[in-house]
Amino acid sequence: MDVLTWLLLLVAALGWCLVVRHGIQNRPVHDTTSLLNTVDVAYLAGGPRRVVEVSVVRLHEAGALRLSRTTGQFQAIPGATGTDEIDALVLEHTQKPLSLRGLNNMLHRTPQVTAVRDRLAWAGLTNGPTEAMRARRGAYPVIMVHLVEFFVLMISGDVRLGPLPMAGLVGGVLLLRWKLPLRTVAGKRAVEAAQLTESLAVTVVTFGGIGAHPDPDTRAAIRKGSVPSSESGSGMVHSTCATSGGYSCGSSCGSSSCGSSSSCGSSSSSCGSSGGGSSCGGGGGGCGGGGGGS
Repeated sequence: MDVLTWLLLLVAALGWCLVVRHGIQNRPVHDTTSLLNTVDVAYLAGGPRRVVEVSVVRLHEAGALRLSRTTGQFQAIPGATGTDEIDALVLEHTQKPLSLRGLNNMLHRTPQVTAVRDRLAWAGLTNGPTEAMRARRGAYPVIMVHLVEFFVLMISGDVRLGPLPMAGLVGGVLLLRWKLPLRTVAGKRAVEAAQLTESLAVTVVTFGGIGAHPDPDTRAAIRKGSVPSSESGSGMVHSTCATSGGYSCGSSCGSSSCGSSSSCGSSSSSCGSSGGGSSCGGGGGGCGGGGGGS
């Protein structure tokens, strides 16, 4: 076997692998793509952990979850209910205080979250386990070709080209480990075209993650949840939101003498819908910003 033959076989095997992956990424899309909800868009934008983040923010905005300023942990309000099974799962696991990181670690692989993935994969918007298996099968020809080449060279005693099939085998293994993107081509387009009628905070977190939360006090409190602490929460961030298109936010402190939001024992914020766009204004005696405004 000469170098030219080896190169031709390699190109053919690699070409097959790429054709398989291209077909997976551009497979037909079902009509249900027009029915995407917030949870679907969250998964498409950031995967399973984003789904949990969006549920937590939505429940916090609705007043169903409290966020401790000191520990960064969320706790469900007694009797609170959510809008879907993801919300119900979050409320179930926050009967005792729990950080967002802890929630994500516990919930991002639950059946409720993987059901979102499977639904979107069926619609042709994401790649699930079935698509991953198909992509791995596309790499098998690369490995088989080079295994055959290796044994042919061993039998013929021609060791000069021995490194070539060995390099091909390594390449085949790398192709096996080459993960598919989270979204298909259609999934990427669906995210770009998505229109949500949620609060400002939920919308921003859906597309940008929890680090993009528009309220700095909430972001700071959530970050504290990443650090183990034995303190119990004293101040709670509690916010409610109702929207129907645009957003208008006002924030206030419990005391007119506080120089910053961190010196307030607790704060609350509410959002009411406006005609369009979004605006935020501070109120209540000179607080730089309320604790839980969206």
